[in-house]
Amino acid sequence: MARPVNANADETRGRILQAALELFARHGYEGASVRQIAAAAGVSLGMIRHYYGSKDGLYDACLDGAYAIYGELGAKVRDSVGAGGDPAETLADAVREGFRHARRHVWACRLLLWDMMHRERWRHERNDEHMVPFILEVARTLAGPLNRPVGDIALVTRSVVCLVVRYATADADELALLLADGDPRAVGDERTFEQVEEHLARLALTLYR
Repeated sequence: MARPVNANADETRGRILQAALELFARHGYEGASVRQIAAAAGVSLGMIRHYYGSKDGLYDACLDGAYAIYGELGAKVRDSVGAGGDPAETLADAVREGFRHARRHVWACRLLLWDMMHRERWRHERNDEHMVPFILEVARTLAGPLNRPVGDIALVTRSVVCLVVRYATADADELALLLADGDPRAVGDERTFEQVEEHLARLALTLYR
């Protein structure tokens, strides 16, 4: 049976977005060409123009997808807290899940880091549209159980998010500099990330007190 046309179109768009996401995250907006993205996705330049119009349109689509990750994470935190239980343990679990979520979407997180550092033209607009609602949702969710003002929790949440994303996007060499005296061989397995995960969870508990 032939696949639906829409399924093929969705698959093609997905390949283009994934290729663009990785190349933009690796090389930045200026360093990644549409020709490179087309080659990595296995499509023609015309196909990219058809779906996204231009390089700017493709970059915007990548950013929208990357920021949507924060929306998913905010919903996970809200659901975890809404389920009840010990607030401290719920918070620690939320940080652990946030770290895993960021690692699962490492290229999206790397793109957001690059964009926030280099694309000042869009920084404030996208921060207001995506990051501020995420931070406020998490802060409002946690403020009650932790008996703290929303503003205080929002500031701590920004700090925790920055730490989680920075550690999650680090490669072996970077983790070696942070954790293992510069030897990347000491940080090459999953246990290292489990240790980082627990460190971030404990640190968050301290910051949110």
